[in-house]
Amino acid sequence: MKKFIRFCFKGLGITVLILFALDLLFTGVMQEATPRTKYQFLRQLKNKHINYIFIGSSRVDNGIVPEVIQKKTGKSSVNLGFQASKMNDLYTMLQLINAYKISYDTLYVQIDYNYNLKGYSNMMKYEIMPFIHENAATRHYAHTQLADDPLLFYMPFYRYAQNDLKIGVREFLMNCVGKKTFVSTTQGYNSLEGSHTTHGYRLPKKLAPKNTTFEAMKTYIKTHNMRVRFFCAPFCLNVNNKAYLLQLKQRIPELIDFSAVVSNDKMFNNCAHLNDAGANYFTRYFVEHELQKSSKLQ
Repeated sequence: MKKFIRFCFKGLGITVLILFALDLLFTGVMQEATPRTKYQFLRQLKNKHINYIFIGSSRVDNGIVPEVIQKKTGKSSVNLGFQASKMNDLYTMLQLINAYKISYDTLYVQIDYNYNLKGYSNMMKYEIMPFIHENAATRHYAHTQLADDPLLFYMPFYRYAQNDLKIGVREFLMNCVGKKTFVSTTQGYNSLEGSHTTHGYRLPKKLAPKNTTFEAMKTYIKTHNMRVRFFCAPFCLNVNNKAYLLQLKQRIPELIDFSAVVSNDKMFNNCAHLNDAGANYFTRYFVEHELQKSSKLQ
């Protein structure tokens, strides 16, 4: 019986050591590899200065072209939009930018129907998973977002095994061989092609009475003396419930409203997302009517 117990403890010890080793291996590779995800791209901006940073949902991810900003202004910019981001994700991004000591001239934050949304983006959750032990911001995110399954934070390698389709063996191997994605060549911009706007799009009928995360964001911005400007990206012409945007502007008077600046629906992949032609047009418009205007006022 004693031999059996010793055998069990020995087997358990070996298993734990293997899990620790695999965890260190996977995490180490993803820390040092050429960025394949938006979050890896964010991490590699640590201690760097970027003139213009853009954060938001897919409407930023697919709508702001840093290369256009570089060509027209001679200044650097990055697109840190995450697919399906909600207000909690944006707040996390503010904390991460500080945690990684990324300095900037102006940080632009997309606000529109996401003001009404609660929760977190699954896409960001998968991308941040390998790095949840890295700093106070990632640890806070993990304890908030992963509270239903604390083993993801405390058990070595469990997060990789549990999310194998997103960050498992295949993604590990792609990182090992340096397989590139769009983020390594476009400064985070993710282009869309095609135009499908005939079905329209409905904004929320009413603005949420209050968004406590947004209020916390504003307090955080003020406390950390962050230069942040809020903006609304374009929608197609036949978007419904436009009164929502008027309510949002009343709630956030400083909001820069670009919702109607793209009048050609052929520049939209769908009613809420610009295609590549539209993103290039909008970015040029943004430079001329915001970046160049703001630089003259400084």
